Amino acid sequence: MQSIDQEGKTLEEALEKAINTLKCKKEDVEYEVLDEGSKGILGIGSRPVIVRVRLKQDVSVKEEEKELKVTQEIENQKSLSKLNDNKKEENLSTTDNDEFEKVKNIISKFCNDLSLDLKNIYFTTENVTIKVNLETDDASLLIGKHGKTLEALQYLINQIMHEEKAKFILDVSDYKIKQNEKLTNLIKSIAEKVSTTKRKVTLNPMNSSDRKLVHEIIKEYKDLTTKSIGKEPNRKVIIQHKEAFSVRKNNNYKRKPLEKNTRNFKRPNKFYKKRVTENPSEKQEQA
Repeated sequence: MQSIDQEGKTLEEALEKAINTLKCKKEDVEYEVLDEGSKGILGIGSRPVIVRVRLKQDVSVKEEEKELKVTQEIENQKSLSKLNDNKKEENLSTTDNDEFEKVKNIISKFCNDLSLDLKNIYFTTENVTIKVNLETDDASLLIGKHGKTLEALQYLINQIMHEEKAKFILDVSDYKIKQNEKLTNLIKSIAEKVSTTKRKVTLNPMNSSDRKLVHEIIKEYKDLTTKSIGKEPNRKVIIQHKEAFSVRKNNNYKRKPLEKNTRNFKRPNKFYKKRVTENPSEKQEQA
């Protein structure tokens, strides 16, 4: 049974956060208060409210069964794609309609095996790219956590259709379009911040398509530049100001080495200097 511990300033806030994390309705969960929290005295010694929220048994069992079916089907499709790669078949030229029907049959069989409700499939062609948008009530199961299930299904379809020159991009209920809009707004706000502060910002690890989108957005800012660092799957993008980047590349930015013998130089003691320069004959005359 899936459960999480969530904290908040009030019980209602903690429950709302937990329900959003579990992506379910309020009537589908039951909760237990682990700590009622405390406001403290003038904010000192305050503690948040901590609750343990779990899905009810009938709901959690159904979701776990569907998730298991999704993972099993993906593994089966991977094994089938590997077998197809090993077979040597002649390349057959097919029309766009034949490609659409083949992909539609693959997706329909995939959803039927998992008891997912697939309402409709839409195809749009852009040069060599074919975008496939799925309309379903079980969008969360097809998308998966951070879109990993959707990316895996897209990879399998491209492997099965590897003989065709087209590239297939899958989307569920315009999920990728919405995510791209959120990412675009986030990158633009970060770009404005870097332009004013001139301090670089390192983004979280992203896939190749998201990194490409970041590079394209930053091209609109003449004073900013981007670069990718790290290795997959932890490859990141750095957004930085061009002026700060050019200053670091300038040789004058480096610290100049100290001159010779300056490290061992010591300032002479004033009393020692007075004693050395003093003439002993002058002392006798004064006496």
